[in-house]
Amino acid sequence: MLRIHFTVLGVLAGLLLASPMAGAQGKAADTDSAEGYVTSLRDEVKDMSAADMVASADKLIAEMRAMKDSAEARLRRARQDKDIERLDNINEALIALKGVLNLAEGYFYDLKSKSNDAKAARTEFIKLRIAYNKMQELDAQIRSAGGPSDQGVVEGRPVIQWTKDKDLPSGDPVEELEFWEVYLERPQIASPYH
Repeated sequence: MLRIHFTVLGVLAGLLLASPMAGAQGKAADTDSAEGYVTSLRDEVKDMSAADMVASADKLIAEMRAMKDSAEARLRRARQDKDIERLDNINEALIALKGVLNLAEGYFYDLKSKSNDAKAARTEFIKLRIAYNKMQELDAQIRSAGGPSDQGVVEGRPVIQWTKDKDLPSGDPVEELEFWEVYLERPQIASPYH
């Protein structure tokens, strides 16, 4: 049973660190490997009681559900705008987000059921924290699906300001070109042996 927990923990940590934003999250934990990240979580959690872990996990799950609701709202908005590219990007990340949320809810229920055993509860809480970090990454991916900020899009025509130096010619440079006749013929043989 212990081997299964470490395998699941390793898979989740691998997912977390294999992602594009893993570098920022790894630096936040001052580690570069999945094992180092899990070790830093263990050190952070070792002094928490089971009741504290359940209370903290409850808040994390509530935040994760809010992330899912926000992502679904963005999906509806992209569908209304008929922005196919943004819709596709959001939908792809939302599928992964829902899967991670489902895993996290399972870990939360396991945490509640194992609240009598501190070591097992700690393991479930660490898995939940890894899932939460992955959810934050997916939420950031969804928020940036429309570009840098889909809230900051300017409607209408852009305003272009022209500046021109006075010493530049104002005429068309192609106007004064002449047509030249070009005669093409076979080049002479350069070799003295022909």
